[in-house]
Amino acid sequence: MQTVPNPPPVPRGVNDWPALLDKLEELYEWAEEPTYPRLRQAVPSLKRPEALFGGGRVFKPSHDLVINGVRACLLVSGRLSEDFVEQQVTLWDEARQRAARRNKGDIRVEAATGIVVPVILGALINFATEYQTSILLWTVVIIATVAAILVIHKFRTGRFFRSRPGMAWAGLTAGTAIVLIGGAVADALLAPPAAPTAGGDMGPQVRAWVIGASRETALQGWDWVFPNKKAFTAAEQREIIERTSDIPAMSSWMQEHGGVDPLLQRVSVMVVGNARAGAVITGMSLRTRCGPPLTGTIVRHPPGGGPVDNPRLVFDLDVLNPRAQGYVAAGRRGEDYFTGKSINLAYGEQVVVSMEARSRRRSCTYDIVIESNSARGEQSQVVETKGARLAVTAYADGAVSSSAVKDLGAYSAVYELDDAGALTLTR
Repeated sequence: MQTVPNPPPVPRGVNDWPALLDKLEELYEWAEEPTYPRLRQAVPSLKRPEALFGGGRVFKPSHDLVINGVRACLLVSGRLSEDFVEQQVTLWDEARQRAARRNKGDIRVEAATGIVVPVILGALINFATEYQTSILLWTVVIIATVAAILVIHKFRTGRFFRSRPGMAWAGLTAGTAIVLIGGAVADALLAPPAAPTAGGDMGPQVRAWVIGASRETALQGWDWVFPNKKAFTAAEQREIIERTSDIPAMSSWMQEHGGVDPLLQRVSVMVVGNARAGAVITGMSLRTRCGPPLTGTIVRHPPGGGPVDNPRLVFDLDVLNPRAQGYVAAGRRGEDYFTGKSINLAYGEQVVVSMEARSRRRSCTYDIVIESNSARGEQSQVVETKGARLAVTAYADGAVSSSAVKDLGAYSAVYELDDAGALTLTR
């Protein structure tokens, strides 16, 4: 072994790319920072010395670049034998191999982070929102996952981003894509299963569909609210007036033209047992999509009074996850209807469930979800609407009934329907 008064740095203990790059910079300084042409003159096969030394270096230099760069630095010193140079080159080659193996492990960690973080966060979000995951929430998941990937990348490279393309960007892009895939997988795995369509024990254990939607005229009168400003044509006004004595016909016409029930909506749901050994309805809930009260056009005809009928179930659309509540005396909402109760259905047995969805603060569209149990296990399914529009809006001034509405200033247009059957645009 040649004895060298000022020996070149040796890459012992180097196990990752940052340490290797730092050691190469130390070797370059030991060689007294030769110019790039001088390095290429010493080793003609060295193609891009600027990619190995100085500010333009790459994060993961190739095998040939490291070997030729090290050999060139050692040779330009003019103090080392060829045997000694080759021994040193072998040490640097081994160091690069260790860094490459370590890098593969780090990349796996980044990829795993791109899977684990969105799946865990997505599962928590789905659980908290009962599978009503919004784009905003998934954006938060993406940001959190990318942040985790960048932190790991910073830990192993010393930087959040590299200065040249093709270094950290591939891993970052892959991690972001994995976030989106992880979100789709989480939704697919955690959302309630879609009910089969076949009959008997091959289909849903409970079949359910809407058979009618009505209103409580003692509270709502003949009021209807539209999301936008409307100018009814003469023909439409005649059609409205013709239906003033027929609530179902009026409701059907208004819904077909975009009208929404104010305050509440009464819905009748037919449920039929479809499991051979019988099924039990253990819960009902609503999946809602809500916003501020509608303020487009209101058609007004306050009620003349009368009793208020209480439905079997009521859903409060002003809470995050509306569940079926039972009525108590004086019409106040009671506790969860299915706490200690259930609806038992023999195979083929039919039951009509009367329910009411109400809101005093928001406008909502909604789906009805039935939870059931049988010998086949638990199921959660959405009730078929059969064309019915499930929607409710609060009055703009927060009134608790049609008669209590005081301020119509928020509406773009107001139509008054009088007892004589005349429809008049008042503002």
